[in-house]
Amino acid sequence: MTKKSTTFSKHISIKEAYAGSNTAKKHKIDNTPPRYAMENMKILAEELFEPLRKEIGHPIRVSSFFRGKELNAALKGAEQSQHLTGQAIDLISNGKMTNSDIFYLIKNKTFNIILILLMITFLFNL
Repeated sequence: MTKKSTTFSKHISIKEAYAGSNTAKKHKIDNTPPRYAMENMKILAEELFEPLRKEIGHPIRVSSFFRGKELNAALKGAEQSQHLTGQAIDLISNGKMTNSDIFYLIKNKTFNIILILLMITFLFNL
């Protein structure tokens, strides 16, 4: 019997990634991502989130990662939201840095290159 993992990456739990939505629980929405979204989420978690967390040096809370169509509609999300494909992750700083500081770091440091590479990978399914 294989033990089911409770983590998505080193610092992202399954609950944070897609299973912990209060809205999904309230409306009894199954928010389990399809395989392609799981693959996208794994790339985003390992190639952006984990290096970013290491650079920042303190925990970052995931407020939204994958959203299925039903959950996205319940949250009034954009119809073409990248959350639907596991290609978006919303973060909240839990430490000394503000969310604006984190955005600046992503935009202006090496993470900008990582984001561009991830976008190319997602767009062309490389």
